[in-house]
Amino acid sequence: MKFWKMRMAWVEDNIPVQERVFHLIVSMGIAACVLAAGVGIFVRESPVIVASLIVGALFFTALLFIGYKFNAIKICSYVGISIVNFLLLPLSFLLTGGVEGGSPQWYILGMVVVLVLFRRKTRIILFFLTLVDFCGTYVIAMKASHLVHPLAGMEAAYLDSVGSVVIVGFIICVLLLFQNDIYERENRKTVAQKEEIQHLNQAQNTFFSNMSHEIRTPINTIIGLNEMILREEVSDEIAENAMNIQSASRMLLTLINDILDLSKIESGEMKIVPVQYETSVMFSELVNMIWVRAHDKGLEFHVNISEELPSMLYGDEVRIKQVLVNILTNAVKYTEEGSVTMEVRSEVIETNKVRIHYSVADTGIGIKKESMPYLFESFRRVDEKKNRKIEGNGLGLSISKQLVDLMHGQLTVDSIYTKGSTFHLILEQQIVNPEPVGAMDFMVRRKARIRSRYKQSFEASKARVLVVDDNEMNRMVAKKLLRDTSLQVDTADSGFTCLEMTKNRYYHVILMDHMMPTMDGVETLQKIRSQENGLCKETPVIALTANAGSESREFYRQKGFQGYLAKPIHGALLEATIVRYLPESLLEYAEESLMPGEGDGLSVYSSKKPIMIAADCSCDLPLALRQENDIRVMPIYIRTREGRFSDGVEIDSENLFEYMEKNNSSVTNECADVEEYESFFADMLSEAEEVIYITAATGNTDSFERATNAATAFGNVHVFDSGHASCGLGIMVLLAANMVREGNTVNEICERLEELQSVVMTTIMLRSTEQLYRNGRISKPLNTICGVLQIRPILQMSKSRTVCWKIETGSNEKALRRFIHRQLRDRKKIDRRILFISYAGCTAEELERIVEQAGKEIPFEHIIVQKTSASVASNIGLGSVGLMYMKNTARDSK
Repeated sequence: MKFWKMRMAWVEDNIPVQERVFHLIVSMGIAACVLAAGVGIFVRESPVIVASLIVGALFFTALLFIGYKFNAIKICSYVGISIVNFLLLPLSFLLTGGVEGGSPQWYILGMVVVLVLFRRKTRIILFFLTLVDFCGTYVIAMKASHLVHPLAGMEAAYLDSVGSVVIVGFIICVLLLFQNDIYERENRKTVAQKEEIQHLNQAQNTFFSNMSHEIRTPINTIIGLNEMILREEVSDEIAENAMNIQSASRMLLTLINDILDLSKIESGEMKIVPVQYETSVMFSELVNMIWVRAHDKGLEFHVNISEELPSMLYGDEVRIKQVLVNILTNAVKYTEEGSVTMEVRSEVIETNKVRIHYSVADTGIGIKKESMPYLFESFRRVDEKKNRKIEGNGLGLSISKQLVDLMHGQLTVDSIYTKGSTFHLILEQQIVNPEPVGAMDFMVRRKARIRSRYKQSFEASKARVLVVDDNEMNRMVAKKLLRDTSLQVDTADSGFTCLEMTKNRYYHVILMDHMMPTMDGVETLQKIRSQENGLCKETPVIALTANAGSESREFYRQKGFQGYLAKPIHGALLEATIVRYLPESLLEYAEESLMPGEGDGLSVYSSKKPIMIAADCSCDLPLALRQENDIRVMPIYIRTREGRFSDGVEIDSENLFEYMEKNNSSVTNECADVEEYESFFADMLSEAEEVIYITAATGNTDSFERATNAATAFGNVHVFDSGHASCGLGIMVLLAANMVREGNTVNEICERLEELQSVVMTTIMLRSTEQLYRNGRISKPLNTICGVLQIRPILQMSKSRTVCWKIETGSNEKALRRFIHRQLRDRKKIDRRILFISYAGCTAEELERIVEQAGKEIPFEHIIVQKTSASVASNIGLGSVGLMYMKNTARDSK
């Protein structure tokens, strides 16, 4: 590199930072010497000093040239700083007046240069030596003052000092700006690289997802048609070939799933989806699967599961089973003779939590000590030379370890080379049913693994099923797999075709592919539900998709699908899923043992949810929120002279006020009777193991008392008094539903709700006292006085009772503005996540002004405007407005 090409090296990004720093500092040194020499000539400094500064400039120039010419930047840095800090600066100090001149400023520059130019230990050592040298020079000047060469008068001292301050200050500022520029450049590069990595990760994930989808489609055809071969009367040789094809297809499918899982884990998109599951069912599937593989190799498979293990737990069953299958499969794979043993024991650590200890021991080849650190690395197989004949890709244990970490568990291994290995897995699970699982007999299930002739699980010749898939082979496979059930199966090759068919014909079940061009399955489902004159608005739609993974189940549930089946399709599971949604009247034959459940890694909804939330219909939650959170409501009845009407179903607040104005009469609210509550709870318990029923405040309704009486007929219905009404009750219900999703137990939810009673605020401003008078709450004279004075009561919920908290006066518009301002003025104490605005008979313009003002007072994340139910409106009257929100607490009350 030529000297003239390096004059601006410190601004080039492609040059190492230290080299750029060296270039800048030496250049500044040259400039400083030249400037100092100029100042020295101006102040008539000693010719010796001026000459030495000129020599210094030449020295720095030579240093820069040698550093680049011979690629010796590091050595030149050491030489340069040593000569300057330990030779030139002490001499300059003594020759330029000592403390009276500007040399101390140059010492400061020397220390700054050390900090900028060097790193780590070198920086510390040189900085310390420079500091010692500086102090030593001061001591010499103080003790041997005759060695200090005085300047030519005070004027020269001032000029020298000022010149040094200016030059040193300028150089230090340049260095700081340079460091800041480097930081900004590196930061921009880091941000750009981060964005590029994110784009690459996204592209990689998209590629893996598309690859999974595309490969699953032909595998679906292979496995589906192969299953049809096994159903036929074929020779033993053909049957054996078909079973080998099936085994190879499953192996390929496992590899695809492993790669997809690895991609999701690395990108942070892998999610743990806990569900309620039966431990006996999960271990039965594991034992059946592994027993066959062990038997084929002539190995003994021992199972020792503690009888004290809880019978029902809450966790990600799919991922737990995936980890155990990987460990057990590896144990069988690397064991040529002897046995594989699985032991499971439990340890209760809390009332509702258990720690499960799984161990898998084998008598296989074991693992070398030096290979242990690499055991859980992706695409890394230990002892590759010895294991080269054993199939595998090195992904199983890596994914298992990362899945266990996501579940906050532990996975370790003990191994003796040539003697065998033992894997230890520890996971904590929530207890749903603490009843012990007892002794498990797997022999009956083993016999079930013997190949038998296929027999359809049901027949329903009058039932109609529609299969929607853009791939012709997938449509053909689904149709063939359902052939023996006698179902009337139609097919559609796109969402548009599906919509045309559902407009003209009713189907009992629709199987819908997700990834379709132009209009995908989710959009098609939405159009079916809103289709004008459509015949299938209420038809169950099952997602039939190649998107695998336990998180897919929740995704399709949120999109409105009633079920989920992953490709490749398993014939028995397909039948079990469809029969679940067919009316019993259409079933001409069905096996009694037909029970949809988990199988082959494909997800179907479990028969019961762990906990469901229900409430009085006066919770005033929008239908969309109730459906999204799976919240059920019990109707309250409005009693009029014409009879009893169900709130929200047969009458709403607008109908109520029209009736009251027309007939000039009052109405009353009635809760359902105990028998109706019992029937309501029984229906919910058919879908859930536990029910939490949240009522409005006991001071306003009898629902708590009647629901409590009805709950005594059940051991798993829990009634809770919210202490609130309208959307205040709704907030409590939403909080409970969120805690259910987070996996909390009934006791934890009820305890948290008790804490939240004082956190939720329910405040309502009445437009007038007329409704209070009609309901007999106040006298006629008091109502007249309130009307004349334009008194507008503000009601607030306190200890399950409604109290008149304050009053507002004046016009309704001004009173409403003051009400909103006073309620929301203490911003720091109000949780900004959600505000409910309930109303009864307000105009659209009024609501718009209310929402606008509330948003100005506090920028809430969500403002939900909700018309009150008729039962609430009958108590507060026309034009009333309520504000319901939460106060901030130290503990997150989301």
